[in-house]
Amino acid sequence: MQTKTFIAAPIQAKRHNQSFFEELISSLATITSVANPNQILNVPSTQEISQLRSQDIFSANLKLIASSDIFLAEISMPSLGVGFEISKARDLSKPIICIYDTSYAPEISIMIKGIVYENIHFIEYNDINDLIQKLSVLYEKLNLQQTDSVMSHFDELSPIYDKTTEWCADDNILDWFAEEINGKKKHLDLGCGTGLAVGKVDRSMTTIVGVDFSSGMIEQSKNRLDVAIIADACELPFLDGYFDSISIRQMLHYTNPNIALNEAYRVLKEGGCLLTAHISAEFESELEFWEAFKRLTQPQRRRYFTNENLLSLNRESGFQVLNSKSYFINRNVSWKLLKSISVNKEIVEIASEFIARLPTNFSGHFKLSDDGFEYRQHWSLINAKKS
Repeated sequence: MQTKTFIAAPIQAKRHNQSFFEELISSLATITSVANPNQILNVPSTQEISQLRSQDIFSANLKLIASSDIFLAEISMPSLGVGFEISKARDLSKPIICIYDTSYAPEISIMIKGIVYENIHFIEYNDINDLIQKLSVLYEKLNLQQTDSVMSHFDELSPIYDKTTEWCADDNILDWFAEEINGKKKHLDLGCGTGLAVGKVDRSMTTIVGVDFSSGMIEQSKNRLDVAIIADACELPFLDGYFDSISIRQMLHYTNPNIALNEAYRVLKEGGCLLTAHISAEFESELEFWEAFKRLTQPQRRRYFTNENLLSLNRESGFQVLNSKSYFINRNVSWKLLKSISVNKEIVEIASEFIARLPTNFSGHFKLSDDGFEYRQHWSLINAKKS
């Protein structure tokens, strides 16, 4: 599963070796996709910097960091901006890789060198070949760790998954899928889980194939699907243009959404429909809050989207968005369930305090109780076609 990486480097300060960054981005192409190549390759002049709004740069970079899987910082040259971005990446629980050129900076900051946090890795390098070799090894390790973490989570959750949350069996979403899918000859449910999302589709009219990378989920889905396959959404084992329709419900935040949607586009027939049902922030201004909340309660999620993000992802992969609509579901989460799905033993205390201190504009979305909490969640339902 290919990752997306944000590269942090000084913007205003003169970089010690700009040609190095050009080689780095070119060499990284076989390992990861880069979230901000233009920013790294096109260093703005002093005059251009004076014309840029600091708030725009700040906001854009934080969004790119949040949407990336891995944070890579070049720290050979001290930079307050890079230091801040490292701190933000850690707040977002991103794996952090700090690289530095020993020929340029034989000694890095004592404060940086003393960091002992689990998700921060340091790599010394002498040249680009040395660095890429070391990065390849580390990326393979990080990819396996992230994939194994998500896979184990769903394998363990699969026997009770259908009962963990209201949206799993929400009639409005299931009816929407069935109405759009019925009559399509061959349908793919991407990230199928237990197969519940397509549970109302008439299988006498439609052959349903499900794909998920969790063996536990695939085992649970077999009675609801005609064919259930363990596979990666970013490397689908199907011929081009094979399916008449594809559905995706709550999968894109666990994978690389660009690659997964590109694969969906590849295996869909010309004129075929892609149906996406996904939780999202209704407005851009709400994104940071929902990222923080979901990161706290469901740390396996790799990213969070706004409604506009999801629409853009569809279009970037070549789909024509036919229509989209907002939908809201009230979700009840028991403290018992939260403890069972979280890696943090103190999650109940942390979540209680987090909800109790909600900003005024979000307090109406949440209700605390002795048994857990209830909140109102926005969904994006998108109907697109391959054109």
